[in-house]
Amino acid sequence: MNALALSETERNGEHQVPFARQPIRSGIRLGPLGEIARFVFRGPMAARAAVASMRAERDGMEAAYLAVARDRASLRAAIAALADERDQAVRASVATIDERDAACRDAGRWRDRCASLDEACRGLSAELSALKAEARLLNVPLEPLAAGAEGSLPSALIVTLPKSGTVFIQAKLHYTYGLARRNVCAGRFPGDVLDRAALDVLSRGGRIAMSHAPASAANLAALDAAGIRFCVHLRDPRAATLSMLHHMRNYFADPVLRPYVYRVGVALPPGFFEAPFDIQLDAMLERYLPEAVSWIEGWRNAFESDEAIRSAGMLTRYEMLARSGDGLIEDIRSHLGLPATDGRFPHVERDAAAHFRNGDDGEWVRVFSPSQRRVADALVPRAMRQAMGWP
Repeated sequence: MNALALSETERNGEHQVPFARQPIRSGIRLGPLGEIARFVFRGPMAARAAVASMRAERDGMEAAYLAVARDRASLRAAIAALADERDQAVRASVATIDERDAACRDAGRWRDRCASLDEACRGLSAELSALKAEARLLNVPLEPLAAGAEGSLPSALIVTLPKSGTVFIQAKLHYTYGLARRNVCAGRFPGDVLDRAALDVLSRGGRIAMSHAPASAANLAALDAAGIRFCVHLRDPRAATLSMLHHMRNYFADPVLRPYVYRVGVALPPGFFEAPFDIQLDAMLERYLPEAVSWIEGWRNAFESDEAIRSAGMLTRYEMLARSGDGLIEDIRSHLGLPATDGRFPHVERDAAAHFRNGDDGEWVRVFSPSQRRVADALVPRAMRQAMGWP
């Protein structure tokens, strides 16, 4: 028996009572088992009440836990929704930035396009002015015929690759025989077209005309119908391309002559005339040189394949002019049927008035860079170079 649960009388054996009936001294704390025992000894009702209380407490804790779990799930859903909104906002921002960048690129392209169109309009305006002037010249003789020249002297038609001594040859024949200079085409390159009415006038004799007309089917038919003799004058297209670039730069620098630059019917890049010389030369090799090569090939093929062209025409080369100007003029005179001279022709200065710069057919070799030389050599067929004796 627990000594703490006995009174002093009971310890002395004087009086004993059952343990369960003795009051528990106040102030003494019982452990959990003691509490349970006390509840048990108090009876089933107290035990059931204690169990119910504990179950209620447990249920309350479970309910609190479930509420916390629901709150946590709600928070997670809210965080996920915020993350989705954030991602949508980021995607919208990226799309907006992409749209802005695309709009900037479009604006840049439109600015470039507008600048290009402005440049083209200026070129077309100048070209239109030149064409109007050429149209007036086409049907009006540049000079009156010398007395008795028509019918007594044959006419001379010289077809040349541009920058091959065209004006020099014309001046030599004009001053020697008094031939009236006449236009038979608009003077464009490479797509010039011979005017049949002008060729009919030329065929009456006593006149001289220069042209850069290609050997197109229409031009060959016009020559055949006119029945006139002519000369086709060729030059190494690489040298002619360099010479044409210098010619265009000089003309562009002169406001009066600038419209005639656009007789060259080759599409030049925007800002061409403001670019450095090397950039201009690259553009000419890319855009002009192929046209010059095609022009030469066209006439060489025409002479090889057309008997009428071989009979009426004569091929000459710039090298003959460089070696002996009078020797070339004598060959042309003989072919055209003009009267013989003593082998001497009036002196014509090789200067700007005759569209003569320096006449150096090897200048291009020194001026072209190695890369430009490779590009140019690749564009001029080897067979053409060999046949014409060009390097």
